[in-house]
Parts: sequence; structure tokens; C-alpha cells
Amino acid sequence: MNVEDILDKYPDMTADALERFKTAAVEKERVYAKSYLEIKARTAGEKVTVGEIDALIKSSPEWYAAAMEEIKAESGWTRCNERLMAAKKQASLRAAF
Repeated sequence: MNVEDILDKYPDMTADALERFKTAAVEKERVYAKSYLEIKARTAGEKVTVGEIDALIKSSPEWYAAAMEEIKAESGWTRCNERLMAAKKQASLRAAF
């Protein structure tokens, strides 16, 4: 892809990637909150520390899947953003000479 194509397409692609990243982050928080409430209800009357609940949540397959999805989405956003920034730099260097 040449610089003009990247400057044309990548702003929208970067915005979409950022949306996926932010959505994945919200989903991970939602899974955490839901799991916290479920564990709290299940262990009512027992002495369970917040640290133990946190460990139970973070060792669950649901939270792990949500965390991995967030990582993938962040990586995609970073990749798009870096490519866009490199193209902008190239374009500004071209304009300077």
C-alpha cells in the first residue's frame, strides 16, 4: 500500500480498531463484575476475602477469554495506529522537500 492509500483508509480502520479495543475492555469489566456478584452470592456467610474472590475470577475461563480478546483488540489498534502514524510522517517528509 502506498502512503496515499494508507492515509485514505487507515483513519477509519484505526477508529474501528479502537472501538473493538474499548468494547473488549468493557466486556472484560462486565465479566469481572458479573463473576464477582455470582461468587459473592455463592459464598454468602463464608469468610472470603476480596483477594480470594479476585483470584477466583481471574482464574475463570470466561475472564481469561475476555482478557485475551482485549489483548488482541489492543494489538490490532496499535498496529493500525502505528501504520497510520508512519504514513503521516512519510507524507510530511515528502511535503517538506
